[in-house]
Amino acid sequence: MTNIVYYTDKLTEELYAILDDLLFFATDQYQEFIYNQIEAMIGQLDILEEYRDGLFQSFIWMAIFCIRDTDGLTIYQHYLRKNRQRWENKSVKLREVLYSWLKMNPSFYHVTKAGSRSGRVFIFQDVICNQSSVVYYPNLKSPVPKNGDLISGLLIPFGNDFYITISRLLQVKAGARKETERYVRNFSVQSSKWKLELQDYMTLMKQTYKMPVE
Repeated sequence: MTNIVYYTDKLTEELYAILDDLLFFATDQYQEFIYNQIEAMIGQLDILEEYRDGLFQSFIWMAIFCIRDTDGLTIYQHYLRKNRQRWENKSVKLREVLYSWLKMNPSFYHVTKAGSRSGRVFIFQDVICNQSSVVYYPNLKSPVPKNGDLISGLLIPFGNDFYITISRLLQVKAGARKETERYVRNFSVQSSKWKLELQDYMTLMKQTYKMPVE
């Protein structure tokens, strides 16, 4: 048991270090690309200036993981290629997690169980595919999710069916949750998609900000 705990802690520590290094790489090498993509994403939503800072924090990781450049690659794929020799001596488990990051996309989540003793571990259920995930939510400066909340954003796999958030998750207004969830589910059925692409997500986000509050 001790070895398992140590291994998990060591893996988590390595993954956080990689995310820090990835963010430095992205902002150092692709700053203009990221800024332009985020401005375009926020522009699609046509929202008030006061809400833009929170969106910027969420969208920066989507720009890194989900948007392809003229080479047909994401910033994360460029990072993996540039550092490919680093991964050769890493554990199989770490390499599996890094591979899973190639397939990330944002989605909408229903909070089905909020809080642990630490107040940072939650159960989120994907509105599109109904998959439940254990999520570590370290950003307590943002509003802490509660049971019944509907939120959206990017969850990052950390192995063993465990996920983290490293950016602010966006909470749907309480009075618009039911209508938003119904709209998201209908979109999935009509488009025959059980996983959102980034543009699908942006289409749904635009509609979410237009939802009337009950």
